[in-house]
Amino acid sequence: IFSVILGYFAYRSSEKNVLKYAVKRYIYFLICALFINGIYACLGHFGLWYDPFTLKEVLITSIKLGDDIFPTFWCIIPFFAGSVLSRINGRIGKGAILPLAEIVILIMLKQEWIAICLMGNLAAIIESNDKLMAPFSKRAVRILVYLAAFAAIKQPVADIRYPVDGIAVVLVVLALNKSASLAKFLSCKALSSPGRNTMAIYLIHVVVYRFIGDYIIDASSSLSMFLISLAVSWVAVLLLSYPVNSLLNSLNKVIGGQIDRLFKKRKAEAS
Repeated sequence: IFSVILGYFAYRSSEKNVLKYAVKRYIYFLICALFINGIYACLGHFGLWYDPFTLKEVLITSIKLGDDIFPTFWCIIPFFAGSVLSRINGRIGKGAILPLAEIVILIMLKQEWIAICLMGNLAAIIESNDKLMAPFSKRAVRILVYLAAFAAIKQPVADIRYPVDGIAVVLVVLALNKSASLAKFLSCKALSSPGRNTMAIYLIHVVVYRFIGDYIIDASSSLSMFLISLAVSWVAVLLLSYPVNSLLNSLNKVIGGQIDRLFKKRKAEAS
């Protein structure tokens, strides 16, 4: 879902300068990397979790957008590549042929996650075509889409399954677009507010589960304590995601403003 939505918004971005978009996108991911890798390094330094990491290791790993420190950061390079390719496709704006060709090639190259990001391009393209969107106006079609998506994600996990899941998400996005009741439900503040903190939630959830959820589970191995640990950890993740998201966005806004001024200056000099 995250991959498809990323490609959807990157394709529709109003930024016409692809290079500036790529630089700002990289900077945002770099800020996220420095944040979470710094937390891991601090925890390791005080002997709380993992081996201690040096400042050099934090900087090098963060600059590479690598996963040597924060294991689940493996997906960021595909997300970065997918968002830049999506912006290029959106800038060219020649319809679905180019994204479709790129998706096929990327799947053949076993770059499924980048391909799934580009599926968000198809969602944006189809959404703007009234004829293609017409079937989704029918409730029966939407219900079939939801059932098909549910069946898709219940299949065993494998590399070939991920593109199938991506297609299912695209169909769900299009179906939701034509469902006023579900759109209204998903736009309620209880869901839309934490939904803006997705990156922060992604970055901190492992650490929070480790220090809150595991602690509760260690106190008792019963099923009830396990469920309590999940509930408490999730609440903690949501609450902490707000200050973390504010910090990341503030830093990104300041640096992004500098990048905007730099490109504006270069454009003025060139003209």
